[in-house]
Amino acid sequence: MNGETKLPTAGISLGAVLLFITVHFCFSLDLKFAGGIIMALPALVVTFLSPRKASVYLLSYIALCFAVSNRTIYIGEVYRIYPQEVLLVALFAFLLMSRQGAGEKPLVSWSGKCVVILTLIGIITAAKHEQPMDLALFYAKGVLLFVPVFYSVRRVVTNERTLQIVCLALVAAALVGSFMSIADYHGLDIAKVIFGETEKEVLSELRMEQEFIFEHPFYRAGGTHAFPPFMASSVYLIFFLSAYLYHVSNNRRFHVFLRIAQLVFLIFIFYSGYRSIWIALMLSLALYAFHRGAKTILGLALAGLLVTSILPQSAIDRFGQLYGESQDTSVKKRIFRTETAVQSIQRSPLLGRGWGASGLIHNDFLQFGADAGIGTLITFLFFYGGVLYRLYWRYWYAMRRGRGRESHCMLIFFAALTGYAFIWISGSHFNVQETFITFWLVLALGAKVAFLSFEEKVGNQAEIRAGAPSA
Repeated sequence: MNGETKLPTAGISLGAVLLFITVHFCFSLDLKFAGGIIMALPALVVTFLSPRKASVYLLSYIALCFAVSNRTIYIGEVYRIYPQEVLLVALFAFLLMSRQGAGEKPLVSWSGKCVVILTLIGIITAAKHEQPMDLALFYAKGVLLFVPVFYSVRRVVTNERTLQIVCLALVAAALVGSFMSIADYHGLDIAKVIFGETEKEVLSELRMEQEFIFEHPFYRAGGTHAFPPFMASSVYLIFFLSAYLYHVSNNRRFHVFLRIAQLVFLIFIFYSGYRSIWIALMLSLALYAFHRGAKTILGLALAGLLVTSILPQSAIDRFGQLYGESQDTSVKKRIFRTETAVQSIQRSPLLGRGWGASGLIHNDFLQFGADAGIGTLITFLFFYGGVLYRLYWRYWYAMRRGRGRESHCMLIFFAALTGYAFIWISGSHFNVQETFITFWLVLALGAKVAFLSFEEKVGNQAEIRAGAPSA
């Protein structure tokens, strides 16, 4: 295979998480981060002169997302389809039409069963929805996202070089976008210099109802966050991608670049004002440090002191609200909305009241239960819990066998996705569009990881039978 090393099952699990983060980031693009991608691509193209089909697939998708990131297709008056979704399906269709590898068996039968089950869930919940067409589109788009992610985990992520190239693409793009956002916070208007117009001017026509939040790059007049949490949580995930790259690389100059990127990501996350993401980051780093020992704990503590020393006063004041230094009415609002969600679940526990019928709850697990029913919530938790279980199991499996590199990578992503789940507990992470993306990504990723676990079990049994002495 041209000297390339195929990834083991553990590596494919790592690739599955990477694909999740890639799509997550692409759907959260705004002007600065889309610009960061297009500015980072030329340098990345030079990195690999003979790109594999997988690299072309993912990087082309990111570039095409930039080209249409601020354009939306409306169906009716309220429901939106983003062109990124259409591009993802089109690129995947092109990939599927390519020649299959020798001896490779299709997975249509297995994934088809999953699609049928999820479609039935959609039909049942649609019956309870005030706007069945919206929910039907939600599930139709979900199936289109589920299938390519399910296939692409094995079809696209084929070797570790591909993983590292895609990681580098995401880190570089997020670094440029974060830097421009931080610079604009201090009044440098880099986005206006590069693109000829400000983010507010670009988005005002598409988001008139949200125009007030662009009066300041990070904060509204009340001192809270000002841009979608999907972007901040993407930077949170890419921070851990940079940690993975740092661990697998032996180049000292590259290490310096990654440390600078991590510092910029931390500053951006704390500037954003999202306390749920702050706590998620601290929990993830604490979980990682607990498994790595005292030196790691000390290093992370020093990094935390460095970041907090350069934060603006508005971010420090908001950080103080985490431990009661100042009064914050948002806690009372969350308690009230939690009570409302519980009442909604009690009234319609099985099917829910329909997406958005319970209003904004500020707890996305309860949002699933209230809007889509307990069954949908359990399905979501089962698949996401399966992903976390597999990552942690692979960490211990590799560590017991002395595979330090593999165990470290699994620990990095286990910590990242564990903290990511906390964002859903205390944040309003989703609107309908983002619910669609994350819900179907988690189901696709969880189903694929479950399938890989089944494959691995069958493979181990076959090896045992092959190695057994003949009668």
